[in-house]
Amino acid sequence: MASLSSDELEIVVAAYGPSPYLSLTLDSTAAAMPDDIRITVLDDASPDDAVERIAAAHAGRVAYRRNDQNLGTSGSFNAAMRISRARYTLLVGPDDLLLPGAADAYAAALTRYRGVAAVQPAVVTIDGDGRPSAALADRIKRLLQPKPGILLDEQLATGLLLGNWTYNPAIAWRTDLVGTIPFDEELHTAMDLDRLLRLAFAGEAFGLGDEAAFAYRRHSGAVSSVNKGRKRLAEELGIHAWARTEARARGWRKAAVAAQGAASARLHGLQLAATASGASRAERLATLGLAVRPVAADASVTPS
Repeated sequence: MASLSSDELEIVVAAYGPSPYLSLTLDSTAAAMPDDIRITVLDDASPDDAVERIAAAHAGRVAYRRNDQNLGTSGSFNAAMRISRARYTLLVGPDDLLLPGAADAYAAALTRYRGVAAVQPAVVTIDGDGRPSAALADRIKRLLQPKPGILLDEQLATGLLLGNWTYNPAIAWRTDLVGTIPFDEELHTAMDLDRLLRLAFAGEAFGLGDEAAFAYRRHSGAVSSVNKGRKRLAEELGIHAWARTEARARGWRKAAVAAQGAASARLHGLQLAATASGASRAERLATLGLAVRPVAADASVTPS
């Protein structure tokens, strides 16, 4: 069985402000990984010392670094990859967990899919209390997710444009590619979809593993929950518009059709308009209008 080395993988937890889960994240990560795998908490210039104190409680196993200024989620992801010294960087979320056996799962996937731009093992989902979760978004992801293997070119782009079935915090990203294809710092929620598509259009490959290694926490306080709505939908539709242009230029007909339809993003917007708690009628109507609007002829969000 392949073993995981510090040259192959480094883990960075990008965090901002107090989190009730960060200590659990660090505990699970340290327990799941060999002692020589570097684990760093990157504090995105939090206004208090909550992140630093939690990292200090894990001193000896976890390093702590702080951005000079707040970079936002995408900027902090880029900074995390730039401090990594390994071939691949895992950007674990401050509320997620690594499962026992994660080291073997990542080692197997990185060996099997050597050289690809990104690797994701199998992921389980949990709620705020750590119990197994089956939210609608995750059930849809499972339906859309392809079989394990190497994905690239039109197959990868088409699948992502039908619906983003990946889990960003579980992805091990090839570190050197941050220099040429970084996360777009103009995006606040859909930066993972954007980057994966730009990698696909650049001819890079994605390796999907079949061994469970990661627990993704979906809870009401998560950024991906709080920011559901028009901003995310607008970002996704802008990305789809750009991707449609790119796909047509390459003759990728299926990808262009998927980009035009933006089915998963639109369905999510419709669901939000119908069920969002606390939203005003005007907010619901605005979200509904965006969800049914045709993809623009020119991208409103142009990936950098």
